[in-house]
Amino acid sequence: MNLTTVHSLWLAPLCLVLGAAVAWWAYRRAGAHDGFGPRLALVLALVRGAAVALLAFLLLEPMLRAMVREVVRPVVVVAHDGSSSLRAAGDTAALRNSFPKQLNGLVERLGDKYDVRTYTYGDHVREGLDMGQTDALTDIGQLFRTVYDGLSGPDLGAIVITGDGIQNRGRDPRLEAARSGVPVFTIALGDTTVRPDVLLRTVDHNRINYLGNTFPLVARVEALALRGRRVRVAVQYDGRVLEQRELDVSADPWSAEVPFTLKADRPGLQRYTVEISAVEGEATAANNAQDIYIDVLDARQKVLLLAASPHPDLGAIRSALSGMDGYTTELAFADAFTGSLGDVDLLILHRLPSAQRPVQQVVQSAAARGVPVLAVLGLGMDMVAFNAIGCGVQVSGTRAAITDASAVVDRSFSAFVVEDDMVRAVERFPPLQV
Repeated sequence: MNLTTVHSLWLAPLCLVLGAAVAWWAYRRAGAHDGFGPRLALVLALVRGAAVALLAFLLLEPMLRAMVREVVRPVVVVAHDGSSSLRAAGDTAALRNSFPKQLNGLVERLGDKYDVRTYTYGDHVREGLDMGQTDALTDIGQLFRTVYDGLSGPDLGAIVITGDGIQNRGRDPRLEAARSGVPVFTIALGDTTVRPDVLLRTVDHNRINYLGNTFPLVARVEALALRGRRVRVAVQYDGRVLEQRELDVSADPWSAEVPFTLKADRPGLQRYTVEISAVEGEATAANNAQDIYIDVLDARQKVLLLAASPHPDLGAIRSALSGMDGYTTELAFADAFTGSLGDVDLLILHRLPSAQRPVQQVVQSAAARGVPVLAVLGLGMDMVAFNAIGCGVQVSGTRAAITDASAVVDRSFSAFVVEDDMVRAVERFPPLQV
């Protein structure tokens, strides 16, 4: 700790001189007539001189500079591969018995000089060293992202990672390791011997699909030391094979993407199994299959077709909607309809309301629930009741007569653009009887 001032410290004696001069000038003639004796005058002079000297010294802007040294130990991350593939081959007895003691001994020795943080990676990254080897997936990149998000900075010194290098989920870990900006030391485990094996690397699919829609599914297949062999890739659902492909292994190593197109015909969470047939002589068949889960949503729009009586229009409307996977149509007649509009997305009124079938309750229920109403006008309708519905148009001057009407495109309409081919087609349409 040392004392420094903005202005020269050599001015400090002048502050004392200034304080003494002010005190002498103020109390040079002090005496008994001022109400205090010589001793009290001397004390007051010393106090005033000290106060003036202190104020003058503060004008020099003094500062106390102190240096505090804090030693922060570098952070070293030790991460262990918790996947079950470590025990699939190699010296598994050493992995169970001696290796945990050796790894914990390394952590203790590093702890003497460094701040050691331990992690286990596999299906997910978690703190601590877990030697259970129960994870079915390995995402090394997720480990580096976790370390970068939580420990990146000047304190992070190095990363020590154990594992067999087998990754079956996530991005290339080399890019994530380079982003950390610190040395990465590896402790290689497992067996480097290449054994004949065919494996299902990943299955790409949509997590959500809609009922009745088709969806793609891509299986990534790899094979080692199996050139000239033939493999079969199948997609199973509920114990039956939906699709399958047979492939020839033409290289070593070999990989291929196998596309499938499936249809979601049941709502809810559905499980599909993608499986590769076992090949004679392969090291293990544990990596030949994967289960995937797809949430199939029933998002079809329900259309209620409410009619006054049978009519050819009803069949035409139902036929048009039946070819669309996203819609389901229900036909009902007004005199026998007793259902509700709770799950209806569109209400089509065909020649309703009429004098015999006012359907006021149904229309009011649709308005209360916010269900849109499409009205198809025809003979026998009560136009006064129709105008009361509020469909956007008012029909007046109606008479019980039939005439031919052709369609005309309004060129001034600007809400959307009608293509010229559609305009010409509309002009050639035959007239409708209204």
